[in-house]
Amino acid sequence: DGLWYSDAIDWASANGIVNGYGDGKFGPTDQITREQIMAILNRYAAYKNWTDGTALPMIPQYNCSVWAENNVNWADMNGLLADLGVDVYDMTAEADRAEIAAYFTRFCQNVAE
Repeated sequence: DGLWYSDAIDWASANGIVNGYGDGKFGPTDQITREQIMAILNRYAAYKNWTDGTALPMIPQYNCSVWAENNVNWADMNGLLADLGVDVYDMTAEADRAEIAAYFTRFCQNVAE
């Protein structure tokens, strides 16, 4: 509470875009994983009604947590993961700033209306 980003976390949580770690705990200064980014982008797209949130079967080329499978598949089907120039097989790995910029750019180009 009371930090410069607290209102943004409250809004995103209230709208189902971020879930935190449970018990109302968030890790805003923690490194973010690829699968966490895909979850946030997929949930935001659903919030904006740019996607229907349909569950998709797991694509074998990605290693991710069970909770993130639908989000990773959604990102793959919407072109967020193609031709990044880095190996994104391990979606549980931390994303670097360049990857995050590429994900957001592709999200804006391929998903946002």
